[in-house]
Amino acid sequence: MGPLFLFVTGAVITLLSLWQLRRWLAAIREAPHVTPKMPPAPPSSLPRHDSSAPKGRKGLAALEREVAELAEAGLTVTEIAQRVGLTRAEVQLILGLRSPR
Repeated sequence: MGPLFLFVTGAVITLLSLWQLRRWLAAIREAPHVTPKMPPAPPSSLPRHDSSAPKGRKGLAALEREVAELAEAGLTVTEIAQRVGLTRAEVQLILGLRSPR
């Protein structure tokens, strides 16, 4: 009687667990889907582009040309990034893309 009792007990526990799981999934499906409201991101304190430039972003070709000219003039990556309004990584990427392999 020992193994049969264990088998029946295990089967009952499994069925009860599946029944609870089914109820839990049904409750989730019926719950209203609410997305949390995020506060707006604070504006960046650093300018992303030159204030003397016209409104909107510069064209990519013009930006690449300006970065190349500043690099040829001997400015460091940090100085170029500050003047153009890009991050150091973006300036390094632009300079790396134009260098011959």
